[in-house]
Amino acid sequence: MPPHELSSHDVGMEGLSSSLSAKVSFKALAPAACPTPRKTPDYESLYSQVGKACQPGILRTLVAEFSNVPGVVSMAGGLPPPDVFPIAEMSVRLHDGTVVDVPDLGVAQQYNLTLHGLPALRAWAEREVAARQRPACATETMISNGANHALEMMCNVFLDAGDALVLEEYHYPVVTEGHTLPRGVEALGVAIDAQGIVPASLEAVLEARAAAGRPAPKLLYTNPVAQNPTGAVVTRERMAAVYRLCRRYGLLILEDDPYYYLQYPAGPEHVPGTDLAPGYLSLDLDGRVVRVDTFAKMMAPGLRLGWITGPPPVVAKLLSCISYSTAGPSTISSAIALAVLRAWGPAGYETHIRAIQRHYAAKAAAVHAAAQRHLAGLADWEQPRAGMFLWITLRGIPDSARIWEAMREAKVVAVPGGALNVRAGTPGFASPAMRISFSYNTPEQVEEGLRRLAAVIRSEMGGAPA
Repeated sequence: MPPHELSSHDVGMEGLSSSLSAKVSFKALAPAACPTPRKTPDYESLYSQVGKACQPGILRTLVAEFSNVPGVVSMAGGLPPPDVFPIAEMSVRLHDGTVVDVPDLGVAQQYNLTLHGLPALRAWAEREVAARQRPACATETMISNGANHALEMMCNVFLDAGDALVLEEYHYPVVTEGHTLPRGVEALGVAIDAQGIVPASLEAVLEARAAAGRPAPKLLYTNPVAQNPTGAVVTRERMAAVYRLCRRYGLLILEDDPYYYLQYPAGPEHVPGTDLAPGYLSLDLDGRVVRVDTFAKMMAPGLRLGWITGPPPVVAKLLSCISYSTAGPSTISSAIALAVLRAWGPAGYETHIRAIQRHYAAKAAAVHAAAQRHLAGLADWEQPRAGMFLWITLRGIPDSARIWEAMREAKVVAVPGGALNVRAGTPGFASPAMRISFSYNTPEQVEEGLRRLAAVIRSEMGGAPA
């Protein structure tokens, strides 16, 4: 691999995170909230049977060790020669008209020889984590095939049938549908409000588990910013309280933060850019937090790229497992993302983050205004401060699933809250909540959608449609 093509120096990103970190005003927060002394988890006792069995692959270890080593004639890897790859040149045009060349396509079309991911992109992610999250203990970063891939790997490595996972009672359903139910893992829901997980609820769930003599849960899964589906943004105080409980009961924290860069608490005119509060990593003295970031919301989901940061032993275990599945993230997607980051530079990256925040903030304001016009008196909600969703609670309708068929007939679609709850499918369970996505639709479509929804609600309540 020609070092001048993909080195972090040539990428021009060394200063991107460091130059922006001076804007972050959270330097004094972590020490005040971090408890001592350290309580380093016993990772080996927490690994699943699969996790314990996953060891570095002999073939990949051998190939990686001797790849591009001067003087070595390596005949170990079954690598296609670059001169048979079909793509000779690649460039992408950005919305501002900038044409970005994607360099070193021999590497970009080859197998990923470093499971951590393309070295220069991984270096960018490490600097980004250092600048935004300010880890309180030693961490390691790897590139993943997106956030869902990271969740799958974590569940593979830590969860066996009969284990328990703690998560917000309303949650991203892929976690339960794709990872806990198929594995025979028990999902333990805890209450959440606008400030995040309610510590008293978390403590009650963990204490009840201990009192019943059941094995302690291994993981707490959480969305700290713009929690999906409720939109909650965790406060620093809540994070510290939750972290203390996880220490006491021995849980690792899986911090999945896909909406981190989509924060706009002061509206479209005063977006924060990269001046964002850090998450659980900044409190973690023990090495019990694994953080998942993604390019999906801040760049493009089709890249299928993200990054995982956590304790070095855990990341090493994830790398062992990845060698038998995806064999690392897509090199060509990584090369494209890297080329765009290089073209932006520090100022362009900041400009891009601010632009997407203004975009989402304007849409959030539009959906809030439309809700005020159509849903006042029919539902309760808070104006979104981050993310993509408006979370409403219907008045006078105890189960939002009751109006699903009427919504279908009215040709308006939103997600009944009960389907996103850990008790989904439990006989007698009902939820008046509903998740409304405003990210993709135009303001006009949102206006019409909420008008139709309001008519359905009024009809269900026995009133005349508006």
